[in-house]
Amino acid sequence: DQHPEIRRHAVRLSEPWLNDNDALRTAVLALLDDPEPRVRMQLAYSLGELRDPAAGVALSQLAVADANDQYMEAAITSSAVFNAGVILGELLEQNELKGGLTRLISNLLRQAHDGGNEAVLVAGLDRVIAEHHAEVEAWQFEVIADFLDGTDFQFSSFDELRQASSPRMSAALGKLIDVFDSARELVGDEQQAEQLRTHAARLLGHQQGMMRDDLIQLATLLLPRYAAALQNAAIETLGRCHHQDLPGVVLREWS
Repeated sequence: DQHPEIRRHAVRLSEPWLNDNDALRTAVLALLDDPEPRVRMQLAYSLGELRDPAAGVALSQLAVADANDQYMEAAITSSAVFNAGVILGELLEQNELKGGLTRLISNLLRQAHDGGNEAVLVAGLDRVIAEHHAEVEAWQFEVIADFLDGTDFQFSSFDELRQASSPRMSAALGKLIDVFDSARELVGDEQQAEQLRTHAARLLGHQQGMMRDDLIQLATLLLPRYAAALQNAAIETLGRCHHQDLPGVVLREWS
Protein backbone atom coordinates (compact mmCIF):
# COMPACT_ATOMS: atom_id res chain seq x y z
CA ASP A 1 0.00 0.00 0.00
CA GLN A 2 1.22 3.53 -0.76
CA HIS A 3 0.13 4.96 2.60
CA PRO A 4 2.82 4.41 5.28
CA GLU A 5 0.30 4.07 8.12
CA ILE A 6 -1.40 1.21 6.30
CA ARG A 7 1.97 -0.52 5.91
CA ARG A 8 2.86 0.13 9.55
CA HIS A 9 -0.38 -1.34 10.88
CA ALA A 10 -0.10 -4.28 8.49
CA VAL A 11 3.33 -5.11 9.95
CA ARG A 12 1.93 -4.93 13.46
CA LEU A 13 -1.03 -7.15 12.61
CA SER A 14 1.28 -9.73 11.04
CA GLU A 15 3.04 -10.58 14.32
CA PRO A 16 1.00 -13.67 15.37
CA TRP A 17 1.69 -15.39 12.03
CA LEU A 18 5.31 -14.45 11.31
CA ASN A 19 6.70 -17.77 12.52
CA ASP A 20 4.29 -19.92 10.53
CA ASN A 21 3.60 -18.10 7.28
CA ASP A 22 6.56 -17.98 4.88
CA ALA A 23 4.92 -15.65 2.40
CA LEU A 24 3.91 -13.18 5.10
CA ARG A 25 7.39 -13.31 6.65
CA THR A 26 8.99 -12.60 3.27
CA ALA A 27 6.65 -9.65 2.66
CA VAL A 28 7.40 -8.17 6.09
CA LEU A 29 11.17 -8.52 5.69
CA ALA A 30 10.90 -6.79 2.31
CA LEU A 31 10.07 -3.58 4.21
CA LEU A 32 13.63 -3.25 5.54
CA ASP A 33 14.30 -0.44 3.06
CA ASP A 34 10.93 1.27 3.49
CA PRO A 35 11.42 5.03 3.10
CA GLU A 36 9.10 5.82 6.02
CA PRO A 37 10.84 5.78 9.47
CA ARG A 38 7.61 4.84 11.25
CA VAL A 39 7.31 1.68 9.15
CA ARG A 40 10.91 0.69 9.86
CA MET A 41 10.36 1.37 13.56
CA GLN A 42 7.31 -0.89 13.64
CA LEU A 43 9.26 -3.52 11.74
CA ALA A 44 11.96 -3.43 14.42
CA TYR A 45 9.38 -4.00 17.16
CA SER A 46 7.49 -6.69 15.26
CA LEU A 47 10.60 -8.71 14.40
CA GLY A 48 10.93 -9.44 18.10
CA GLU A 49 8.17 -12.02 17.57
CA LEU A 50 10.10 -13.88 14.87
CA ARG A 51 12.20 -16.76 16.22
CA ASP A 52 14.42 -17.04 13.20
CA PRO A 53 18.02 -15.91 12.56
CA ALA A 54 16.68 -13.92 9.63
CA ALA A 55 15.10 -11.58 12.17
CA GLY A 56 18.49 -11.00 13.79
CA VAL A 57 20.08 -10.20 10.44
CA ALA A 58 17.23 -7.81 9.61
CA LEU A 59 17.45 -6.07 12.98
CA SER A 60 21.18 -5.56 12.54
CA GLN A 61 20.54 -4.02 9.11
CA LEU A 62 18.00 -1.64 10.64
CA ALA A 63 20.53 -0.75 13.33
CA VAL A 64 23.17 0.16 10.76
CA ALA A 65 20.73 2.11 8.59
CA ASP A 66 19.41 4.15 11.55
CA ALA A 67 22.55 4.14 13.68
CA ASN A 68 21.93 7.53 15.31
CA ASP A 69 18.24 7.01 16.10
CA GLN A 70 17.85 6.26 19.80
CA TYR A 71 14.22 5.22 19.35
CA MET A 72 15.26 2.63 16.77
CA GLU A 73 18.03 1.53 19.13
CA ALA A 74 15.45 0.96 21.89
CA ALA A 75 13.16 -0.94 19.53
CA ILE A 76 15.96 -3.26 18.40
CA THR A 77 17.09 -3.87 21.98
CA SER A 78 13.56 -4.81 23.00
CA SER A 79 13.29 -7.23 20.05
CA ALA A 80 16.65 -8.94 20.55
CA VAL A 81 15.60 -11.62 23.05
CA PHE A 82 15.56 -14.50 20.57
CA ASN A 83 18.32 -13.28 18.25
CA ALA A 84 20.80 -11.27 20.32
CA GLY A 85 23.70 -13.48 19.29
CA VAL A 86 22.96 -13.03 15.59
CA ILE A 87 22.62 -9.25 15.96
CA LEU A 88 25.89 -8.98 17.89
CA GLY A 89 27.70 -11.08 15.32
CA GLU A 90 26.40 -8.99 12.43
CA LEU A 91 27.21 -5.65 14.11
CA LEU A 92 30.74 -6.72 15.01
CA GLU A 93 31.38 -7.39 11.32
CA GLN A 94 30.90 -3.70 10.52
CA ASN A 95 33.95 -1.76 9.36
CA GLU A 96 33.12 1.24 11.52
CA LEU A 97 31.49 1.16 14.93
CA LYS A 98 30.51 4.33 16.75
CA GLY A 99 27.62 6.18 18.34
CA GLY A 100 24.39 4.23 18.35
CA LEU A 101 25.99 0.98 17.23
CA THR A 102 28.39 0.86 20.17
CA ARG A 103 25.54 1.67 22.56
CA LEU A 104 23.45 -1.08 21.02
CA ILE A 105 26.26 -3.63 21.41
CA SER A 106 26.64 -2.63 25.06
CA ASN A 107 22.89 -2.86 25.59
CA LEU A 108 22.79 -6.35 24.10
CA LEU A 109 25.68 -7.50 26.29
CA ARG A 110 23.95 -6.14 29.40
CA GLN A 111 20.67 -7.70 28.33
CA ALA A 112 22.39 -11.07 27.92
CA HIS A 113 23.98 -10.71 31.35
CA ASP A 114 20.76 -9.67 33.11
CA GLY A 115 18.79 -12.41 31.34
CA GLY A 116 21.31 -15.13 32.16
CA ASN A 117 22.09 -15.75 28.49
CA GLU A 118 25.66 -16.82 29.14
CA ALA A 119 26.35 -18.21 25.67
CA VAL A 120 25.52 -14.91 23.97
CA LEU A 121 27.40 -12.88 26.58
CA VAL A 122 30.58 -14.95 26.41
CA ALA A 123 30.57 -15.03 22.61
CA GLY A 124 29.93 -11.27 22.43
CA LEU A 125 32.68 -10.38 24.89
CA ASP A 126 35.09 -12.72 23.12
CA ARG A 127 34.39 -10.97 19.82
CA VAL A 128 34.89 -7.51 21.30
CA ILE A 129 38.09 -8.49 23.09
CA ALA A 130 39.41 -10.42 20.08
CA GLU A 131 39.55 -7.11 18.22
CA HIS A 132 41.85 -5.72 20.92
CA HIS A 133 45.08 -5.34 18.97
CA ALA A 134 48.01 -2.93 19.26
CA GLU A 135 45.91 -0.36 17.39
CA VAL A 136 43.12 -0.06 19.94
CA GLU A 137 39.93 1.64 18.81
CA ALA A 138 37.80 3.87 20.99
CA TRP A 139 34.65 1.80 20.39
CA GLN A 140 36.16 -1.19 22.19
CA PHE A 141 36.76 0.80 25.37
CA GLU A 142 33.30 2.37 25.02
CA VAL A 143 31.49 -0.96 24.67
CA ILE A 144 33.33 -2.59 27.59
CA ALA A 145 32.93 0.48 29.82
CA ASP A 146 29.19 0.72 29.09
CA PHE A 147 28.75 -2.99 29.83
CA LEU A 148 30.64 -2.81 33.13
CA ASP A 149 28.89 0.41 34.18
CA GLY A 150 25.60 -1.41 33.67
CA THR A 151 26.60 -4.07 36.21
CA ASP A 152 27.58 -1.55 38.91
CA PHE A 153 24.18 -1.68 40.60
CA GLN A 154 24.68 -5.42 41.20
CA PHE A 155 28.41 -5.65 41.85
CA SER A 156 30.75 -3.21 43.55
CA SER A 157 33.73 -4.13 41.37
CA PHE A 158 34.91 -6.15 38.42
CA ASP A 159 36.47 -8.61 40.85
CA GLU A 160 33.11 -9.24 42.53
CA LEU A 161 31.46 -9.70 39.13
CA ARG A 162 34.02 -12.38 38.22
CA GLN A 163 33.63 -14.17 41.55
CA ALA A 164 29.85 -14.34 41.10
CA SER A 165 30.16 -15.71 37.55
CA SER A 166 30.33 -19.27 36.28
CA PRO A 167 33.79 -20.65 35.38
CA ARG A 168 33.10 -20.08 31.69
CA MET A 169 31.97 -16.51 32.24
CA SER A 170 34.79 -15.80 34.66
CA ALA A 171 37.33 -16.94 32.04
CA ALA A 172 35.79 -14.61 29.44
CA LEU A 173 35.85 -11.69 31.87
CA GLY A 174 39.45 -12.49 32.78
CA LYS A 175 40.48 -11.49 29.26
CA LEU A 176 39.46 -7.92 30.13
CA ILE A 177 42.46 -7.57 32.45
CA ASP A 178 44.74 -6.92 29.47
CA VAL A 179 42.25 -4.33 28.24
CA PHE A 180 42.37 -2.57 31.62
CA ASP A 181 46.17 -2.47 31.44
CA SER A 182 46.05 -0.99 27.93
CA ALA A 183 43.54 1.62 29.11
CA ARG A 184 45.86 2.76 31.91
CA GLU A 185 48.75 3.07 29.50
CA LEU A 186 46.72 5.05 26.98
CA VAL A 187 45.24 7.42 29.56
CA GLY A 188 48.74 8.39 30.63
CA ASP A 189 50.03 8.85 27.07
CA GLU A 190 49.53 12.48 26.03
CA GLN A 191 50.47 11.61 22.44
CA GLN A 192 47.27 9.58 22.02
CA ALA A 193 44.04 10.99 20.59
CA GLU A 194 41.75 12.71 23.08
CA GLN A 195 38.75 10.54 22.16
CA LEU A 196 40.71 7.35 22.73
CA ARG A 197 42.00 8.54 26.11
CA THR A 198 38.51 9.70 27.11
CA HIS A 199 36.97 6.28 26.51
CA ALA A 200 39.96 4.53 28.08
CA ALA A 201 39.56 6.60 31.26
CA ARG A 202 36.15 5.06 31.84
CA LEU A 203 37.78 1.62 32.29
CA LEU A 204 39.81 2.74 35.27
CA GLY A 205 38.61 2.03 38.81
CA HIS A 206 37.01 -1.34 38.15
CA GLN A 207 39.70 -3.53 39.74
CA GLN A 208 39.95 -3.38 43.52
CA GLY A 209 43.66 -4.19 43.55
CA MET A 210 44.44 -1.27 41.24
CA MET A 211 41.92 1.17 42.67
CA ARG A 212 44.32 3.56 44.42
CA ASP A 213 46.64 3.79 41.41
CA ASP A 214 43.64 4.43 39.18
CA LEU A 215 42.35 7.15 41.50
CA ILE A 216 45.68 8.96 41.31
CA GLN A 217 45.72 8.76 37.52
CA LEU A 218 42.12 9.96 37.24
CA ALA A 219 42.67 12.82 39.68
CA THR A 220 45.63 13.98 37.61
CA LEU A 221 43.29 14.37 34.62
CA LEU A 222 41.39 17.07 36.53
CA LEU A 223 44.29 19.51 36.13
CA PRO A 224 43.51 22.57 33.95
CA ARG A 225 45.86 21.54 31.14
CA TYR A 226 43.63 18.63 30.13
CA ALA A 227 40.70 18.92 27.72
CA ALA A 228 37.17 19.25 29.11
CA ALA A 229 36.06 15.91 27.65
CA LEU A 230 38.90 14.11 29.40
CA GLN A 231 38.19 15.92 32.66
CA ASN A 232 34.50 15.02 32.45
CA ALA A 233 35.32 11.36 31.85
CA ALA A 234 37.62 11.40 34.89
CA ILE A 235 34.93 13.02 37.08
CA GLU A 236 32.28 10.50 35.99
CA THR A 237 34.64 7.61 36.63
CA LEU A 238 35.69 8.95 40.03
CA GLY A 239 32.00 9.30 40.89
CA ARG A 240 31.45 5.53 40.76
CA CYS A 241 34.69 4.62 42.58
CA HIS A 242 34.09 3.55 46.18
CA HIS A 243 37.35 3.90 48.06
CA GLN A 244 38.25 5.50 51.37
CA ASP A 245 41.23 7.34 49.87
CA LEU A 246 39.21 9.05 47.13
CA PRO A 247 38.73 12.46 48.85
CA GLY A 248 42.37 12.68 49.90
CA VAL A 249 43.72 11.70 46.49
CA VAL A 250 41.56 14.25 44.65
CA LEU A 251 42.32 17.10 47.06
CA ARG A 252 46.04 16.39 46.96
CA GLU A 253 46.12 16.68 43.18
CA TRP A 254 44.27 19.99 43.35
CA SER A 255 46.47 21.50 46.04
